[in-house]
Amino acid sequence: MEALRKVATVLSLTGGGIYLASVVTDLILGLSRGWVLGAMAVCGLLGFVVGVADARELTPWSRSERRDAVLGWGVVLALIAVIAAVALVSATVDA
Repeated sequence: MEALRKVATVLSLTGGGIYLASVVTDLILGLSRGWVLGAMAVCGLLGFVVGVADARELTPWSRSERRDAVLGWGVVLALIAVIAAVALVSATVDA
């Protein structure tokens, strides 16, 4: 579980850096494709470095934190299942 948390931390910060760079350079500033890709590479690398540093500082969860995480993700997955079921039912009713 700890390894998964560390990998998720690194990947989310790397992806966040890449996404932020693409939004700022492409959508807001309207730079050319080369500049956008360069900024995405630099921000992705910075996000990776920050993610690795942050992942090294993670501490193991206590029992209550682990329970809360399981319950929280269970609620999220249940909501997704309900939304999917409603979408499926409404798609079959409309057809």
